[in-house]
Amino acid sequence: MRNAVAASPLPTSVEPGGFRLLDDLARAPASCGLHYLHGPRAVLDASAAHVARRARASGRPLIWVRSGDGCAFRELSMRCGVVTADPLVAARELLSAMDGALLVVMESAVTSWGRAVAEEMTRLLAVQPSRVLVLVCNEGAPTPWAHAITMRGSIGKEELHLWWEALAGDAERHLVARFDRLDALDGWWTSALSVEPGETRAWPKLRAGAQRLFSRLALSRMPWRAAHLGMLLSEGEGSVLEARDELLSQGLIESDVRGWIVAIAAAPAETVEREDVLVVAAALERQAAEPWAWIRAGELLAQLGSMERAEAAAVRAIGGAAEPAARSDIWRRWTQTLEALPTGESGAFLLRAAQLAMRVGDVDRSFELARASVAREGEGFEPLLTLGRAVMARGDLTTAGIVLGKAIERAAGPAARARAVVQMADVHYKAGDFEAARRTADAGLLEAADLETRLAARNVLGKLLLASSAWSEAERHFAADGWEAACGGDLLGELRARMNRAVALLSNGSDDEARAMLLGVLEDGERLGELQATGFALSNLAVIATQRTDYAEALRLSEQAIDVSRQVGDRVVLANCIANLAELRLRVGLIAEAEQALAFGRKVCSAGLPGTWAPHFALVMAQIRLAQDRTEEARTEIIKAISSASGSNHGAKRAECYAMAARIALEEGDVARASQALEKARSDLNPPATVAEIAILEAELARAAGEPFGELSLVALERSRNANDDERARAAHVLLYQAALVADDRRGARAHLAAAGALRDQLADALPADLKPRFLARPGIAALSRWEAALCFEERESSRGSVGGVEGEPSGRPSVPRPSFMASRDAGNAAPAVQRMAGRAPAVVSLISQMHKVGPTDATVLIFGESGTGKELVAEALHELSPRRAGPLVKVNCAALVETLLLSELFGHEKGSFTGAAARRRGRFELAEGGTLFLDEIGDISPRTQVALLRVLQDRSFERVGGVTPLRANCRIVCATHRDLRAMVARGEFREDLYYRLRQVVLDVAPLRQRIGDLPLIAAEILSRIASERREPAKRLSEEATAALSGYAWPGNVRELENALRAAALFAEGNLIELLDITSNVDDLRGLAAPSSSTDVAGVSSIRSVEPLSSPGPVSVDPRPSETGRTPVEAAYAHVRAGVSLSDMKREIERECIARALSESNGNITRAAALLGMKRPRLSQLVKQYGFGGCSED
Repeated sequence: MRNAVAASPLPTSVEPGGFRLLDDLARAPASCGLHYLHGPRAVLDASAAHVARRARASGRPLIWVRSGDGCAFRELSMRCGVVTADPLVAARELLSAMDGALLVVMESAVTSWGRAVAEEMTRLLAVQPSRVLVLVCNEGAPTPWAHAITMRGSIGKEELHLWWEALAGDAERHLVARFDRLDALDGWWTSALSVEPGETRAWPKLRAGAQRLFSRLALSRMPWRAAHLGMLLSEGEGSVLEARDELLSQGLIESDVRGWIVAIAAAPAETVEREDVLVVAAALERQAAEPWAWIRAGELLAQLGSMERAEAAAVRAIGGAAEPAARSDIWRRWTQTLEALPTGESGAFLLRAAQLAMRVGDVDRSFELARASVAREGEGFEPLLTLGRAVMARGDLTTAGIVLGKAIERAAGPAARARAVVQMADVHYKAGDFEAARRTADAGLLEAADLETRLAARNVLGKLLLASSAWSEAERHFAADGWEAACGGDLLGELRARMNRAVALLSNGSDDEARAMLLGVLEDGERLGELQATGFALSNLAVIATQRTDYAEALRLSEQAIDVSRQVGDRVVLANCIANLAELRLRVGLIAEAEQALAFGRKVCSAGLPGTWAPHFALVMAQIRLAQDRTEEARTEIIKAISSASGSNHGAKRAECYAMAARIALEEGDVARASQALEKARSDLNPPATVAEIAILEAELARAAGEPFGELSLVALERSRNANDDERARAAHVLLYQAALVADDRRGARAHLAAAGALRDQLADALPADLKPRFLARPGIAALSRWEAALCFEERESSRGSVGGVEGEPSGRPSVPRPSFMASRDAGNAAPAVQRMAGRAPAVVSLISQMHKVGPTDATVLIFGESGTGKELVAEALHELSPRRAGPLVKVNCAALVETLLLSELFGHEKGSFTGAAARRRGRFELAEGGTLFLDEIGDISPRTQVALLRVLQDRSFERVGGVTPLRANCRIVCATHRDLRAMVARGEFREDLYYRLRQVVLDVAPLRQRIGDLPLIAAEILSRIASERREPAKRLSEEATAALSGYAWPGNVRELENALRAAALFAEGNLIELLDITSNVDDLRGLAAPSSSTDVAGVSSIRSVEPLSSPGPVSVDPRPSETGRTPVEAAYAHVRAGVSLSDMKREIERECIARALSESNGNITRAAALLGMKRPRLSQLVKQYGFGGCSED
């Protein structure tokens, strides 16, 4: 209602469904949540009035906020007794203070503070129980994060009835005290019917005091306590109580449940006098700690032309609004006030506001105001200088240089020129042009006529000392600046000098002194309201926490620094904070989160990264890509970083980039390129942390080149300790552990591994519970846990003098103490591989004994066994027993890839070497550097791959596919197959020279049917592992189930047994797995039955379905129906499901059928071909292929 009081019209534009939903919410006493009502203002007013009627009818506490152009949520907070300026705290306190209430908020203008409160209320209402119902009425578009009700369309009959029902009840409550005669009530109703819908009645005639009070209440746009109304109406102007009661009776104001008085209509313009505005402004200025009242006072005074007083009120409001969203709203209102001034008057005030915004750190606001000032006042010196500073802080250095150049041209004298020249020097510094920055700063220093300009010039020169790694000189330089600023009374200059002095101390390794100084800067910055100093201190304190490996504290400080820097709007500082946060997240294993942080940084710094920080972003992105094993992209990013760092003359950052380039080259196996990058990294003066990183890389380079690296690792450890960097110290201890293994120094290896583990534990203990698993999952940390487990097991076995897993506990697994963080590894592989080889059969005892002899050597090993027998587990055990256990174990299934892909997989490929080779890729031989390469199903490789593999075994070198550079293979090779390679050699299917290269040592893995007595032990081991994975108590087999399983042939060997046990354990009700649990849930074992009681479970009872071969080899499948009644196809498919490959089965069936046909035909190929239904030439060919002798053609 504006300028007149309208008769209550029927709502004419409400969506029926929306109105019904709204009515349901208003009537339900327990309804809650935050809902946005969208639609035309008149419809929203009518809808809110209907809600208020329903609330009054139900007795539910109601607060109805009808704000004008102010912040509706701020008025709501005041009326609910919430005084905090923090929107998140305000949301929480609103819900707590108004439990059970209905809050209606008429939001005319969306404000940043109000939106923050609404978002937080929505979140809180979704996660915690509350009986508060909040309805926000807004004409704008629906809000995506809150439930929206659209009010539009024609009202239906049912909705009309609901509206009348609420109106009648409300009318009765209002009129019962006013009418006690029937004729009077009827007369009122007749009069009401004579008013046409939408027709407004004249403004009521009020007494002078009531009129003044209402006009002033409406002008203030704020709620007032009844006790404070005297600030708006003096005793000489009338009685406050009488004026209040008159306004209440006319329905122009309301008093809510908490006693707040608020105007619910606007005052007609003709009723507002200048005296009213002055009284309201004075009353608002006297409000304590209420920036919203002060900015309203500024708006009113500006309307009267009292600009000096208005500006003072606005400055007070801006300074008093420490919360970013609130300050943004106040800045917006003051900017709108200034822009509404006549053109000739506004320019100077816009300029002063821009300078204020720059002084308090609101860079974006300063930019907008300075640009508006230039537009209105022209390109004068002061507007251009202020605009240039704002543009520079926003990160647009090119435009800043242009604007400041114009300011220099318009400078009235040397003093003014010096102010602009010093700012230009800062532009050159941030762009990385250090020579121009030094020259310009010197020129500005010579012409400086005031302390502020002189200190600004010296600040640039001091930063140049930092960039050239002259840290001691820089520290003395900034100490002198701080003293000069303190003597001159320049508190901000002294604070800035202290900040930069702390950076110099930090760069020089004086962490404790730097930290103490930064804490002082943080305290003073917060006390003085200096956001730039506060953000700077937080950012560098985070750097110190990172160097001290206090990652939890570093994350907290980094996120605070980003919040403060965003408030300031300085993109240079913000870019640095975000890059530091991304690097920190990467350190604790949050790879995806680190990438998100960098993406966020590039978005908020969309105007372009400043030259000094562009290399930092590219460097961190290279680290992320390397962690993701995307080395080609990592190399691209580091090339960008080096290019940017070289252009900026930033020596320390350039060295970091070259060190990263060396690490990427080592990862790609390019030792020469790594050596070149390290040489360039050494050429700069570097801070201690970079010096330590270079030392570690030098040791890794020597290891990759096959050279001694123990001494270099000791140097790396010393330099890591000098830098107080526990992360790099851990890496140095790992290198020393690996060097000790190479030197067969078991004691030294154990000591360095323990030291590395202690540093890891120290870092992990300091992390929150949710971050610890991510940190422990980092590849380097996880590898450390594996080495600890292997060493622990080895020492136990050495002390016992026995072979693991053969004797001892019933499970066949000795209990080995675990390192403190073994839980971070995969539950199924927590114990060393040898320990997981359960069994007492002679074949198992012999195999483990051979492994302990062969493991410590570098001999090539060929593992032979049927599918599913555990050849991969044997390979893992050989790796863990070898001196190469500190390196990786890389596995390749040769049968899973076609020839071209297998070659690329093994040897890698160059970019463009074939279709789809979009980037260079490292092969498995490179990835296995220093470790073991396991080639499974070696009998399935093509002749071309056999030739390439033979060359590697002979020369220990290879080239990538499409490449010409020889690469050195430094890994042990372990192969496995289920094929008879000797027979393949005889048939010409496998190279004889390769066969003899591979079979330096041959280990035979017996099929399960030949050691069926071990089945209980194997089953117990598998069930224990399953329980660990599922985090449940281990289950065990019943005697009946064990006996039945021991009577099965197990064509798929241990793999088939594990699959069966997994299914049975999943469906078994208790901790005991019965035979029924197996036969009901494992298709291939449905016909399984327990043997008679006389059957010896530990021995080999009648093996059904499959008869064991006399010699190790693929399982032969009997094509006849089994005693379970399965068809040959079903039986064959069961074997495929159990792990036997289809091609092997086809070949074996073919061979068995030919053998039987030849036997029946006494070796006559012609008659055998007739029996088999095939042509004689083809059978003759197969007889030769399978090596059947003593056959005749006729």
